[in-house]
Amino acid sequence: MRRGRSLVFTWVLGGVLAACAAHEPAREPVMTSRPVEAQNLIGSEWLAEDIDGGGVVDNSHSTLHFAAADHVDGDTGCNRFMGPLAVDGQNLRIGPLATTRRACAPALMDQERRYLVALARGSGMRLDGTLLVLLDESQRPLVRYSQVEPSGIPTRP
Repeated sequence: MRRGRSLVFTWVLGGVLAACAAHEPAREPVMTSRPVEAQNLIGSEWLAEDIDGGGVVDNSHSTLHFAAADHVDGDTGCNRFMGPLAVDGQNLRIGPLATTRRACAPALMDQERRYLVALARGSGMRLDGTLLVLLDESQRPLVRYSQVEPSGIPTRP
């Protein structure tokens, strides 16, 4: 009797393990990272999803618009900005930037400060899947963006 139970248990356990192996959870797609040249971004607008690892204030709209080969503009979440864009291959420099001078809630003012500092430190960009990443000189991410469609709605991966 004991041996029969052992065989049944082994058979059931083997079936359970086989079923688990056959139904592995779906793996997330591997994101490809590649450099991007600013000239290829002219006319596009991007919404900040993360600023220097500190996230963003909910429902704020810190944006970057590549208006022309030598000009950017956008929103800090509080104020508008505009200024020059200098591009040399995959290297870039944004600014100095001119901004409007509205006062906002302290959290938005802090985000604005962090965003403007990140833009000034930017020296390159790459695409991680569908996200645009502004990089500093050592290739450390400063700002992660999702693209804004012409309708004004960001595209999500």
